[in-house]
Amino acid sequence: MSTEMSTEIQHGSFQQITPLALSFTVHPNKSVTLYHAIKDQRAVILRVLKATANTREHQAFLGFAHFLSDLGPHPCLPLLLGPVTVGPPLIMVMEELVNRDLLGFLWRYRQEHAHRTATCNITEKQIFIMGGHIASALEFLHSKNCTHGNVQARSVLVGQDLSVKLWGFGPAFHRRMEAGSSAEIELMEMRKWQAPEVLAHRPVSHSSDIWSFGILLYEMVTFGEPPFPKIMACELLQHLQRGKSLQRPANCSISLYVKDRHTNTQF
Repeated sequence: MSTEMSTEIQHGSFQQITPLALSFTVHPNKSVTLYHAIKDQRAVILRVLKATANTREHQAFLGFAHFLSDLGPHPCLPLLLGPVTVGPPLIMVMEELVNRDLLGFLWRYRQEHAHRTATCNITEKQIFIMGGHIASALEFLHSKNCTHGNVQARSVLVGQDLSVKLWGFGPAFHRRMEAGSSAEIELMEMRKWQAPEVLAHRPVSHSSDIWSFGILLYEMVTFGEPPFPKIMACELLQHLQRGKSLQRPANCSISLYVKDRHTNTQF
């Protein structure tokens, strides 16, 4: 257990605890409930294990906390502040990024921009910077022999200053738990971000993360438009095998387009 993980936090150290509202990008979990809270004047997210959790869910909860802790800290990954393991409920304490997930943020920005009420301006330079943060997180994970396998806008969290941090480690944790198994997690909602080899039922790899990163850049440039909107997920592999790819969005400069092609994910 790492030093960060071994720092025990007491139940009584939280204030202003309120449930985290579910959304399209924040899915319900049968064993975990999410809350906002304040700890030492800092906004945090509490991942609380439900009292109804069984032994397997209990072990998975602790296993996920250890998995995150073993990765170690990185400025482009959300900070794991510590566990609460003394007495029920079990709690994992994470830093909160005020703008939540990148996909929801992009959708809100597009709506606000259309009504001229946006409080920030997402320029192409900003997209370069945000993309650089995500790439840095991936490079760090790959150096730890960890393939993310779930790179998309829903898996990125956005801070007040538009800094971004890569999240969405559920699939990576499940693969680690099932080490030696050839079974991959099949989620239809992830398929349009998956590289052709993953669609063909081969294991995810560092290279497939880079492919997904290219799709993520498309989401950023288009302010949250879904990739391959006219292609059914079950038909995507054949579409790609025919040499088809995402087209360059009208608002995407040649410079950004060329850089993304270097990730092997052509618009």
